[in-house]
This record gives sequence, C-alpha cells and structure tokens, in this order.
Amino acid sequence: MTPAVVEQVIQNLATLRADMIPPRPMIDPPLKNVQYAKFGRWQLLTHENGGAILVILHPGYGYVGIQLDLDSMLTLKESLDKLSATQLH
Repeated sequence: MTPAVVEQVIQNLATLRADMIPPRPMIDPPLKNVQYAKFGRWQLLTHENGGAILVILHPGYGYVGIQLDLDSMLTLKESLDKLSATQLH
C-alpha cells in the first residue's frame, strides 16, 4: 500500500470508531498505556466561536485536533506552567 492509501484507511477507521456505540469513555486513561509520538509538530488555531483548536501532528495518525474552550485553555496553561517550573529547578 502507498502512504496515501494507508492514511485514508487510518482516517476511515478513526471516523468509524468515533461513530461507534459505545463511544470511547471520557475518562483519563492510565498514562503508562498511552501511545505517544517521540517527534511531531503542533499548532494553535483560533476557533471562529472563541477558544482555540490544538492541532498535533502524529507521525503515524496524521493531524489530530481538539477544540479547547477557555477553561480547557487555562487548565492546559496551568499544567504546562507547573511542569516547566518543576523542570527548571
């Protein structure tokens, strides 16, 4: 398969899973089980209705985005501030 075909299969499977019942539970998973990329990119986009969209480029999954409301943005900022403070000392 070509990379374009694989990317389309991944996108189709993600859409299929998002529409399935039961949906993914909205609980925090054990962090030791989360698959993560060792490299990638990210961007913040302004959402037309306020808030932001955090877009992350995963080398396997492609671009994945999540809409953040003001509370989520503040929580993310506070978490990053705490993490950076502990790593600076």
